[in-house]
Amino acid sequence: MSRKLLLLAISALFFFSCFYPRSTSPQIDEKDLFKHLKYIASDELEGRRAGTRGAELASNYIANYFKKFGLKPAGDNGTYFQYFDFVSDVKMGDSNFVSFKTNSEEIKLNFKSDFIPLPFSESGKIKSDVIFAGYGITAPEQNYDDYEGIDARGKVVIVLKGTPDGYKAHSPFEKYLSIRYKVSNAQSKGAAGVILVDPFSEKFEKFTYDYSAGKAGIQVIEVKNSVIDKLFKACGYDFKLYDIVKKIYDSQKPNSFSIKDLNAEIQTDVRYIKSKVANVIGYIEGSNHELKNEYIIIGAHYDHLGWGGQGSLIPDTVAIHNGADDNGSGTVGLLELAEYFSHNRKKLNRTLVFIAFTAEEEGTIGSGYYVKNPVFPLENTIAMINMDMIGRMKENKLTIYGVGTSPIWNEIIERLNSEFKFELNLVKDGYGPSDHAQFYSKNIPVLHFFTGIHGDYHKPSDDYDKINYQGQKKILDFIASLTLELDKSKEKPQFVKVETPQRSARGFRVTLGVVPDYSEEVQGMKVSDVRPGTPAEKAGIKPGDVIIKLGEREIKNIYDYTYALGDFNPGDEVEVIILRNGEKLSFKVKFEERK
Repeated sequence: MSRKLLLLAISALFFFSCFYPRSTSPQIDEKDLFKHLKYIASDELEGRRAGTRGAELASNYIANYFKKFGLKPAGDNGTYFQYFDFVSDVKMGDSNFVSFKTNSEEIKLNFKSDFIPLPFSESGKIKSDVIFAGYGITAPEQNYDDYEGIDARGKVVIVLKGTPDGYKAHSPFEKYLSIRYKVSNAQSKGAAGVILVDPFSEKFEKFTYDYSAGKAGIQVIEVKNSVIDKLFKACGYDFKLYDIVKKIYDSQKPNSFSIKDLNAEIQTDVRYIKSKVANVIGYIEGSNHELKNEYIIIGAHYDHLGWGGQGSLIPDTVAIHNGADDNGSGTVGLLELAEYFSHNRKKLNRTLVFIAFTAEEEGTIGSGYYVKNPVFPLENTIAMINMDMIGRMKENKLTIYGVGTSPIWNEIIERLNSEFKFELNLVKDGYGPSDHAQFYSKNIPVLHFFTGIHGDYHKPSDDYDKINYQGQKKILDFIASLTLELDKSKEKPQFVKVETPQRSARGFRVTLGVVPDYSEEVQGMKVSDVRPGTPAEKAGIKPGDVIIKLGEREIKNIYDYTYALGDFNPGDEVEVIILRNGEKLSFKVKFEERK
């Protein structure tokens, strides 16, 4: 053998030794779960953030095992990968520019040293007069409005970070602290752009992509407070920014004004970076001639939080978030179930589809893409079984969501549990913060398995050595038995839309009753589903509609929609304007109390 061939052989041996344990059991096996998870949750995969090399390594690992287990590929062009483009990062472009003109001089700012755009700013150019709007807060319950007495329409608005009483704990202004709120409120007042300034620090916000739903709809920059002092002086004022801040703090009253003879020219250039990401899909064809064209989907997301940042519960820590439980546990459970059913394929009547979803942490984007681009017809998909965080079972406790989405679930679960003896927490609702919700919104019965939040959730400490492998195996055995029960049933399970009370949320008095769609980039707030019996359903709003105006507030993104809800009280009747198939429609909605 030549030296070149020898090196190739050694490389191949190394590759397969990394990707495949020496042997795996055809039964659901604790040792196999451990071997898979030791790789999936390893530092080599760097937390599997969607759009990164680590996530790609994870998807290749899953696909290789699907192939090894004999699953047929159901992705693009004969592969296991269903590809789509995903916004994975944001960067500043080269065309950011800010200049101020007074009657006597022009003040040009230096990019990155005097100002930066915010990551969610629109790109574009504006030229307008400037007003100072304090903290940019409208708080009727506090009898406080920074916009009272000034006209922000078409203007550039200078807005302070913080609140009128600083950063006090339990401040009545706490819910108005976020930058997204301040920008949304300025946009609702008709502002053309926002200049954000920290009165106590010259440090800028971190320019990082927050994986959130939508741009601001207007230009947003941050400048240093020394720049504002310079502008005040150039316009003939004898006070500084700190003097205004102190006056507002002492009086607890707004101090907003139009800045005389000041015009701003702002050009922002914010570029979203798209990556090609993939759901991983394989299937085992059923053996029953009549039933093999009906599909049971078993799913789990394989992505996590990478090196932290957005989504991490310690966001200022830069460290690999391995996500062993979230959702390495569901991912390796998917592999074990795929292997188990592959060895028992002759028992199957229907076709089992195994999907490892990507970008769940950013808003169930991968599963959202699948239900809009299904490989197997949704009308023939009889159920979706989801696993997310099934690795940290304590005291034999297991939560199952979605038991109200079909009349068959309770009977099957109770009968099987007479053998398994879990202490079950059964939740009727088919919605929840994981991929099953996307299928429920398409009228498909769902079950979602979950062992609960723990102290390592969304932290770097969620590692594979903390997994309860024995408990995980028991859950997977239960899911396997349930799947076989579902498979042998001659009838498709009936779908039920669960009527559930709206969950309470701090800061909201009312509900509209829509479920946001985070999986698609639109200007507005796209509706994924409408809950039964809610104001939205009564008004005639439907899934797929894009809400662009709620009352007097323009809706550019999910944040605008969220903050708009805070404007209303139970019993208020307002106009909602939506886009439906490109046509603008208007509805009257009467808000109800959020229970």
